[in-house]
Amino acid sequence: MRTGSVIQTFVFLVFCGVLYVSPSLAAPRVEAVLDQKSFALGEFARLSIVVSGGQNDLQLEEPEIENVRLHPRGRTNQISSINGRVSSSLTYNYLVEALAPGRYTIPPFTLHLGAKTLQTAEIDFQVTSQPLQEAEDQSGGGQTKDIAFISASISGEHYPGEVVPVTLKAYFKQNYRIELNSLPRLLADGVIMPELDSRPLQRRENVAGIPYNVLVWQTSLSGIKAGRHTVQFVLDATLLVAGQRNRRTLSPFENGLFDDSLLDHFFAEVERRPIRALSVEHDFTVVPLPEAGRPESFRGAIGDFSLEVVGAPRQVEVGEPITLTMTITGNGNFNNVEAPVFPDSPAWKTYPTTASFVAGSDPSAGTKTFEQAIVARQTGGIEIPPLVLSYFNPDLGKYLTLRSEPIPLQVAESRKKALTTAKGQESGGSGEQPAVEEVAPIRPEPVGQVDDQSQRQFNLAPLHQRAGSFHADLRPFWQKQWFFVCIAACLLAVLFLSFLLYRRNRAAQGADLREKKYKEIERYLQLIEEAQRARNERLFLDRMRTAIQQYMGLLSEREPAAICLSDLKEILGEDSLLIPLFARADAAAYACASLTNDEMERYQQILKTELEKI
Repeated sequence: MRTGSVIQTFVFLVFCGVLYVSPSLAAPRVEAVLDQKSFALGEFARLSIVVSGGQNDLQLEEPEIENVRLHPRGRTNQISSINGRVSSSLTYNYLVEALAPGRYTIPPFTLHLGAKTLQTAEIDFQVTSQPLQEAEDQSGGGQTKDIAFISASISGEHYPGEVVPVTLKAYFKQNYRIELNSLPRLLADGVIMPELDSRPLQRRENVAGIPYNVLVWQTSLSGIKAGRHTVQFVLDATLLVAGQRNRRTLSPFENGLFDDSLLDHFFAEVERRPIRALSVEHDFTVVPLPEAGRPESFRGAIGDFSLEVVGAPRQVEVGEPITLTMTITGNGNFNNVEAPVFPDSPAWKTYPTTASFVAGSDPSAGTKTFEQAIVARQTGGIEIPPLVLSYFNPDLGKYLTLRSEPIPLQVAESRKKALTTAKGQESGGSGEQPAVEEVAPIRPEPVGQVDDQSQRQFNLAPLHQRAGSFHADLRPFWQKQWFFVCIAACLLAVLFLSFLLYRRNRAAQGADLREKKYKEIERYLQLIEEAQRARNERLFLDRMRTAIQQYMGLLSEREPAAICLSDLKEILGEDSLLIPLFARADAAAYACASLTNDEMERYQQILKTELEKI
């Protein structure tokens, strides 16, 4: 049984030896492989030098290429067995980087296998200057239309001044990073558009199966002159192109963890390229308003409106103002909607109108309110006459006129005028002149004799009978000399107190440092004394050396363990008694030391005395 196991083990070892020796017996060959023959500037191509066959005593010689760098990325070894045939290969990995665009040739690599020399074939490749061809120019050419474009809903014929609702959409592909430089602008002659909202509606839409980010504006267009006009919308933006942290990663592994495009957005340099999104050209036809049926009260209002007129108060006196409120609601060009004209009449006096506008949810919807003050000149039961608003309805294609209902009022005679008339009638009926009451002249009281009780009653300050002090000028106090002197004195006091506080802190720090040094001396002397009682010469000298280093480190603000004999001579001088002690202890650290008890006591006393002197 044991003999069978030995035989099996022997066969297994022979098989392993064959696997190990067989590759070296195969005929060696070398090959150079470049994974791509064309790449952009700033990218990398992967170059592999594959050595098949013998792998003992290999030496690869790299060529030099002008404006091209070869970045070694290690080597990999592979052994495979197919149908009992064993093969091996050794691969040298490189990343090829070009410093300028152009055509290049990789010269042969030379492989030395002992006395044999092998070479690879030359490889030609091209480096371009533009890594991304998706946004080629700023004018919307190339493939910019696939990245961003604008659509608008415009149709039909319109009238001058008519407000035409338009839905404006700007589409941007989701897989691009884009920054807006402007809102959409109108390119047209004879057509105007109001200013767009800087916060449009945002949503996502699929166009031909491609997802887009969409910005939506609800706006309107108005033609200002008749004719056929070409309308186009334009929007300026910036395309953010990642520098691709080198599109060919520096990792020797394909599709590794750090080949993720998500990391490219964070760590790559971003290139900014201006692009322009355009809409297709639309025909915007403006036809003139019809002359037939145009009322005299028409003043350019186009749309669909309603009119409401309110007058308040309903009961007034002659000469009191009445507020007339005219509210016009609907859809249309409110810029051309004017207040209905109050009819001319000797019974009324009118004043100019004031207007206010509240926009609705739709761009062309809203409410415009006019207020006008009117005054009745006659008494009795009168009416505010009907007011007229004429406009053109583009949906019906004709003019319409709105007429308000008359508003009844009750106007009474002015009370002041009635009182004056009544007094005149009383005096005229008796034939006598009305008595005029004599008014006693008012004698002003002398200054300074105002009753104190009256002053307290009206909360008045007492009157001064004499003039106070006079001043040559009225400069504020912060512009006077004494104020600057006070400020300077305060600054000097602060500086002086700061200096005293600094000196006190330094003195306290010095006292703390001295106290710390004395404690260190006591601790190390105790350790040295313990080593002496234990008659351990080596430990005694080591602790004595450490004590000197620690104390000199505190004194010179150096690292204690780094202080050597030359540093000690520089700090204390050549004649210090600590020099021979440190030299003896320093030598004992590398050789055997022998000290008597008397020598250790003498060294300990010298150390204590010299440290206290310092």
